[in-house]
Amino acid sequence: MIIDRNLRPYVVLSEEPIVRAIKKIADNRRSIICAVDEYNKLIGIFTNGDFLSWLAKQDSVDLSQPVST
Repeated sequence: MIIDRNLRPYVVLSEEPIVRAIKKIADNRRSIICAVDEYNKLIGIFTNGDFLSWLAKQDSVDLSQPVST
């Protein structure tokens, strides 16, 4: 088992745009990131599935919205 102690690739600020979160998910190749606030407190988990579900419900897509949306 490989344990990666560098969490930076798996964390995004909850106020960062969705496009940044998607790029991090693609880069870390784990299909998941953690959204945190400015104090690094976990706000939620963001996955590929979450993004696809959200995307399917949108009439128009604005990837500049914050992840917390």
